[in-house]
Amino acid sequence: MTTLAEAAEDQDRQHLADLWRAAFSSRPHTGTAGEVMCDWIRTAARDPLGEQHLADLLRRLAVTATERDRLSYLLRGLSRTAGRGPEPDRPLAEACLRLLTAADLPDPEAGTRY
Repeated sequence: MTTLAEAAEDQDRQHLADLWRAAFSSRPHTGTAGEVMCDWIRTAARDPLGEQHLADLLRRLAVTATERDRLSYLLRGLSRTAGRGPEPDRPLAEACLRLLTAADLPDPEAGTRY
């Protein structure tokens, strides 16, 4: 199995994107896929190289308008949640916003939420 960091070849990176796309588009798996992606984002928030790899993955995943909106909504929601509470996680909130910019994702408030 190839991990995100080990996916040096473009084909490997595309296969990972295809796997994620399938997980997000499968009704029984979309919730779990969102939770795992949030875990990946939390990890990448503390690893600059991991954040770069994740930005590449998000760009590959954000092909259709639905995919872009879904990922944007996920990142913005995680950013808002991380920025609140008694101990806000500012690095996570900032990483979410950097990933949104790097992946050129839209504002989900303008469209349907997923």
